[in-house]
Amino acid sequence: MTTRLLALLAMLAVPIAAVADDGMWMPQQVPALAPELKKLGLQIDPNAFADLTAFPMGAIVSLGGCSASFVSPEGLVATNHHCVYGALQYNSTPQNDLVRNGFLAKDRSQEIEASPGGRMFVTQSIEDVTKQILAAFPANTSDAERARTITRRRRQMTEECEKGGGKRCVVASFFEGGQYLKITQMEIRDVRLVYAPALGVGNFGDEIDNWSKAVANLCLGFKAPRHMKDYDEYLIRFMPARDDKAGSITISTEVVEGTSVWMTRRDYEKIAAGVDRIGEEIKATLGGHPPKMVFQFDCAGRGKLILRDQQKAQLLGTLQQKVQPDAPWMGLYTYGEIGPVGGRNCFHSYTAVVLAVY
Repeated sequence: MTTRLLALLAMLAVPIAAVADDGMWMPQQVPALAPELKKLGLQIDPNAFADLTAFPMGAIVSLGGCSASFVSPEGLVATNHHCVYGALQYNSTPQNDLVRNGFLAKDRSQEIEASPGGRMFVTQSIEDVTKQILAAFPANTSDAERARTITRRRRQMTEECEKGGGKRCVVASFFEGGQYLKITQMEIRDVRLVYAPALGVGNFGDEIDNWSKAVANLCLGFKAPRHMKDYDEYLIRFMPARDDKAGSITISTEVVEGTSVWMTRRDYEKIAAGVDRIGEEIKATLGGHPPKMVFQFDCAGRGKLILRDQQKAQLLGTLQQKVQPDAPWMGLYTYGEIGPVGGRNCFHSYTAVVLAVY
């Protein structure tokens, strides 16, 4: 099956009246809300939202890091503009920057491969497997052993579901472990790019035009100390607070009077190169020994903002492949990370610190 991507500015939002008993509900719970929804003016049958494989919910798909939706019976899919950045970057050349210029395939012969790792997932079934996952445990089972058993059962069920290929399965936990659903999705590998507007249109009103958001994505660069000269030219500091009235900003470090300061923005290629270097250095340090556990510490400020979810997933995948694809991996957001650079421990406001235990 072939899937074709159409990048739009944003998906439509449907305004609804705010009520005191609003909240977040799973699709399967919507039918129970039918009386209230009818009072609020909903004309669609609430039962239609309970089945994620039928109309209209069956049109919703996953791109791995973004949601999307079928908009034609021939496999055309619409998603948000930023969700195809990776595909645009992959297909760009020095002569034609598709991120900036956009892309249009006038017919199917002009469609291009989204990216080598591009995937789309279509939900085929959802099964409640709570009884199997929470089946009886031996007497006197500790909390830690119970958690390990649940993890093992979920993995075994996932592996069994994915036998034969062409599917992605996940046993998802809901209500803090009170319910487990096995979700089976068809994996589509032939994903092609059809259209993406130019950056000035696709990103209008976002980071470039929104000062408040731009500040969150800007940081200060200070000349790096001599012992870091082989790693980077500048130390990057996030601005956690600003005072528009006083015309001042707050950063988590001391700045000596007379220090030269640069405003900097994210550089995906530089970040990707750094991630690749980290992976190679860890692999070399391990010397062929598989890590028992890997911890990744990321900044709670810029770590959540500097890259789109899809880009972060791609970088994390690259790092995991370099270090050990099947190693247990724990990620933590922290306020400041301490890690050695050039043989000296440094405090970092935005750096990924990776620790492999072997």
